[in-house]
Amino acid sequence: MNSIRPDLPARRAASPLPQHDIAHEVGAVLRALIVIFAILLIAVLACAAIEPFADWTRHNAFWISGA
Repeated sequence: MNSIRPDLPARRAASPLPQHDIAHEVGAVLRALIVIFAILLIAVLACAAIEPFADWTRHNAFWISGA
């Protein structure tokens, strides 16, 4: 038993953000950042994949128009 500071467990329980909650918050923020970067990466890759088709369409539209 803690005879020097008997109120220590009560004070620890009254702490606004215990240590494990901070770890969960950091984990949640990291997961959110990973999801955001994954979505951005997918968007960039999709734009890179579509770009050659955009050039092909522009090229054919030029020749089809007779210009």
